[in-house]
Amino acid sequence: MKMIRLKVSERVLVMTDYNTHLSGRGCYVCPSESCVQKALKKNRLEKALRTEIQRIPSVESILKIGLEKKGCADDHLDR
Repeated sequence: MKMIRLKVSERVLVMTDYNTHLSGRGCYVCPSESCVQKALKKNRLEKALRTEIQRIPSVESILKIGLEKKGCADDHLDR
C-alpha cells in the first residue's frame, strides 16, 4: 500500500508526491479515511512533525490529493 506523505510548510499542512520529498520533517499516513482522521486528532500531527500547524486541509482533501498524486484510483478508499 502506498502511503501519503505529509509535510508542514509555513505552518500549513501540505501533501507531497511519493517520489518528491520536500526538505525537512515529514510523516506518512495510510490512504484510508480512518487513518487520516486518527492522524488529525489531538494534535498527533503536530507532535509527529514537532511544529505548530495553523491550517490543516479536510480529510477528504488529504485523501483526494494524496491519491491523485500517487496515481491511485478512488476504489482504494473502500479498504
